[in-house]
Amino acid sequence: MARSYQLLGRAAASQRAQERFVALEEGEQDSLYMAQLRVQRQPEKAIERRALAVAYAEAGQYDRAIDEFKKALALEPGMVGIHADLGLVYDRQGRTDKAIAALEQAVALAPDSARFHLRLGQAHAKAGGDERATAAFAKALVLEPSWTKAKFELGMLHVRGLRPAQAVPLFEQVLATDPGHVHARFGLGLAWIDLQRYLEAEAAFEQVLASQPDYPRIRSFLELVRSKQIR
Repeated sequence: MARSYQLLGRAAASQRAQERFVALEEGEQDSLYMAQLRVQRQPEKAIERRALAVAYAEAGQYDRAIDEFKKALALEPGMVGIHADLGLVYDRQGRTDKAIAALEQAVALAPDSARFHLRLGQAHAKAGGDERATAAFAKALVLEPSWTKAKFELGMLHVRGLRPAQAVPLFEQVLATDPGHVHARFGLGLAWIDLQRYLEAEAAFEQVLASQPDYPRIRSFLELVRSKQIR
């Protein structure tokens, strides 16, 4: 089953790749050229350096983005969004340890932000720190109990950690809110396999196949659960 967990992990990773910078969510977006001009005019403004950092990051120039985020933090150490965005850049670079450190700073400055707890949990999960990831996702759900994204991440972590009984209700809650969440449906099927509930696993995988016929290895999983029922 290790490869199946990797498939689910890649599905979650594809969703994480769509994470947006806090600055963009707050409406701060300039072209790289305009952001450079604004910093030249006001080099002492942290918000302008932050905008330039995001512009560099959006252009894939991560090292330059990190330099600008650090300059912004030197000007405004308590600007929580900069820590979170810096963590996102480190994550995109695969520098998970530094992503965790930056996101821990964001959480320390904004402990009531479910989003920052979620991102910290994602970084811990990527680093293999399941206990810390579980705690971070659980905290995100305390702050936002109905957040399907946090439920999916925690459910996936339980599947990976061979805790299927804890994963099932989380995936079911995600699907109750978003029936078209194909990754949650696949994760539910994996959890049912671990619980040796092969009929339920078959039903879950059939729904995945119906909604996304090219889902990776879905036909192989259907064959697997059907063979388990014959024995």
